[in-house]
Amino acid sequence: MASPCRSGYEESPQRVSTLSARTVTPGVVHIVRPDRLAVQPTPPEFSVSFGGHKDGVGAIELGKPKDIEALATLLRKLQIPPTEIEIACRVLTTEPHHEIPNVILRVGIVRQLGLSDTDTG
Repeated sequence: MASPCRSGYEESPQRVSTLSARTVTPGVVHIVRPDRLAVQPTPPEFSVSFGGHKDGVGAIELGKPKDIEALATLLRKLQIPPTEIEIACRVLTTEPHHEIPNVILRVGIVRQLGLSDTDTG
């Protein structure tokens, strides 16, 4: 069985776009999982957000995937390169936080996730 973190997604050199006409600065996708893997046998719920480097968490909540497979699916929707998805999945098996830098969200992705442009800026 293939790893849920591996995908057939082809990385595009055009993957970066603007969140809106006003926003062109890359941000960071923050992924946080409860640090309770040893205590609870149930899969962790992840928190995925987008923002800057300072706070360790983003200002915009992008989703709360229920398991590693749902996390990989969300990251693919965000058009994160497959290598970054694999790294995130691997890191999050042992660490409670991971950051994917230099991400610029597209307006279409924001809408697909059910967020409006006003939620993000």
